[in-house]
Amino acid sequence: MRQLNATLNSYNMFITVTFPNRIEKESIYAIDNILIGRSKFDNYKIFPLNNGLLDHDAQLITINIPLT
Repeated sequence: MRQLNATLNSYNMFITVTFPNRIEKESIYAIDNILIGRSKFDNYKIFPLNNGLLDHDAQLITINIPLT
């Protein structure tokens, strides 16, 4: 994971999902993620979204972009 973060940082990207989105009987995973550019989008919120159709939760991200 450290190497992935270092590579993403070199491209000014970062991982936004910090919660597990697939929970099984004996383990939890973060199998899906959303990557965004650190310099462009620093004001965001991300939520798990359980729609009951998949074997894992989806993610919903809202990004606040200032009007210039």
